[in-house]
Amino acid sequence: MLLAGHGYPSLAVEPPATPPQFAARLRGRRLLLATDSLDEPIGFALTERLGRTEWLCELSVHPAHGRRGVGAALVEAVAKAARERGCDQIGLSTFRTVPFNAPFYASHGFVELPPETAGPVLARRFRDEVPPGIDPNERLMMVRMLTRDLHP
Repeated sequence: MLLAGHGYPSLAVEPPATPPQFAARLRGRRLLLATDSLDEPIGFALTERLGRTEWLCELSVHPAHGRRGVGAALVEAVAKAARERGCDQIGLSTFRTVPFNAPFYASHGFVELPPETAGPVLARRFRDEVPPGIDPNERLMMVRMLTRDLHP
């Protein structure tokens, strides 16, 4: 896991989800899948609607396909789908200092939203997503407004 090399080795000890575990994570959520030219999966975005916010639960791209625009394409697909469903914004929680987390999202129109100003539903989701043993101050909530979205 890439996070292990950025100060979070405890997050790398958890094995990848088995197919039944992953299926359980899908319940009530939306999955957008990125595939390669052979139709093999290379990345995914998992989202859940929280009021008028499309919450990006997880965005993952296989490292062999990283830095080729797959993550960006998935973010744009999430934004398009969220707009079509009438959402006002996309929200997520991520690591503050990991170089491929917050800076990536900021480059795609996300800005920090302090949990204390986010409203109870998003603040609770943010708190619930802090991994065990991780200082909550190492995480941040980010949102991308869709009502005035300049991205295509």
